[in-house]
Amino acid sequence: QLRRYSDVSLAGWFAALLFAVFPLRLNMPGAPPIGAWIDYIVFLWVVVTLMITLTVFIVTWLRFGDPVPPHIVRSLGDRVRRADGPGENS
Repeated sequence: QLRRYSDVSLAGWFAALLFAVFPLRLNMPGAPPIGAWIDYIVFLWVVVTLMITLTVFIVTWLRFGDPVPPHIVRSLGDRVRRADGPGENS
């Protein structure tokens, strides 16, 4: 099984997009009132897609993500070996 380190900052991007879509829609020049047909055709689907994507990403990250990235585990292992002394691990 191929496992890759997933960066949690991507969830921040999804959340920022989710909260930025509302002001962006309201501040567009000539924006129609809330509840117009464009909301049902485009805006609602964008918000629902962002919510589903954020939920799937967080669930996947919690379920399958490594608790610590591999390069940190390796560096911690080196520190433990150095603290034990050169001859005690062999």
